[in-house]
Amino acid sequence: MKITHAAIKKFKNTLADNGAKNSGIRIALSAGCCGPLFGLEVVEKGKSGDKIIVKDGINFFLSPDAEKPLENAVLDFSEDSFVFKGSPLEKSSCC
Repeated sequence: MKITHAAIKKFKNTLADNGAKNSGIRIALSAGCCGPLFGLEVVEKGKSGDKIIVKDGINFFLSPDAEKPLENAVLDFSEDSFVFKGSPLEKSSCC
């Protein structure tokens, strides 16, 4: 998974604003209305089995079920939201 500069900048600001500079971001699949969605959560540490990726000093914890769908994806921040581009689940929403 690649993470754009815009996403890194927003994550750093979010962590700093929440007083969570030593925390990280956990990425996991969650249930959506028409299929799985990626969820982002500020956490102090990952869960057992999570893959740890460190980008620009930020720890990202990928749940085992999110790792494969995100292997070729790009996480970006655009228009006030995070967007996963290039994931097989990118167009799964129908709500």
